[in-house]
Amino acid sequence: MTVLIGLAGVQAQEVRVTASINRNKILIGEPILLTLNVEIPQATRMGWFDLDTIPHFQFITRNKIDTQNNARTVLFRQVLSITSFDSGSWVIPQLGLTVGNNRYLTDSIPVMVDYSPTDPNQPYHDLKDIVELPAVDTLYINYILAAVTLIAIALLVYFLWGRNKAVEVKEKPSAIQLSALEQALKELAELKAAGQPSATEVKPYFTRLNDITRNYFKNRGLVTAPDASNEVLVMRVQSDLSREQLYQLAQTLRLADAVKFARYIPPVNEQEEAVDMIRKSLSIIEEVHYKKPGA
Repeated sequence: MTVLIGLAGVQAQEVRVTASINRNKILIGEPILLTLNVEIPQATRMGWFDLDTIPHFQFITRNKIDTQNNARTVLFRQVLSITSFDSGSWVIPQLGLTVGNNRYLTDSIPVMVDYSPTDPNQPYHDLKDIVELPAVDTLYINYILAAVTLIAIALLVYFLWGRNKAVEVKEKPSAIQLSALEQALKELAELKAAGQPSATEVKPYFTRLNDITRNYFKNRGLVTAPDASNEVLVMRVQSDLSREQLYQLAQTLRLADAVKFARYIPPVNEQEEAVDMIRKSLSIIEEVHYKKPGA
């Protein structure tokens, strides 16, 4: 259902400016369709809305401006897909354009952006039906026990015999085990060394960046659920990072989600900064969280 959110002045010149959205409450990353309609008299000069940025929102797609000629007026329409990765109550501000020598504004638009309802202290489990196991004949149990006993005796004899015949063999040095942070930093360095991703490689690039971050949190025991959301990751370390550091980590993870789920193509500078931001955040978490008393 479309919600009417703006009507800026219907005057004698038959100028009508409206805007509408298809929802006013979304989960983080969900798209909103923002529709802009402008109706003006024929042969009237007009600019268009300044749509470079909208605070707390990001553009996903911008459709072309459609035109419909009526008897006395011309109707212009543009549909834009936007989303937000900032939770909270936000407002799409008034959008203005100039028709002739007059300025027209739409009303502001309230939008609630929220997380999925989750309990970060509980692990995630899929619901499974109860499976009834068939009754086992006790005779088969006896056969199984006898077979296991014979196999155990055979293995014991083989082990004792082989032990007497064994020849000393130098043990190969075991592979060096990297810590959770060392493994993450190694993979981040490899990702950055691969160079700037092409347009078709942006999604796999940010998916890999997200996986490296999640693996660090899992290996460090900060989360136990394999499908914990990025919001849960941020909540787990909110006491370890400063407000600015926490915001930067959250923004980087939201950027990865936008690329993965909304096909957002970030500017080149944001792509280059994403890996550095994750590396810096993980290093700070390691330094602060694991040097706390009792950590």
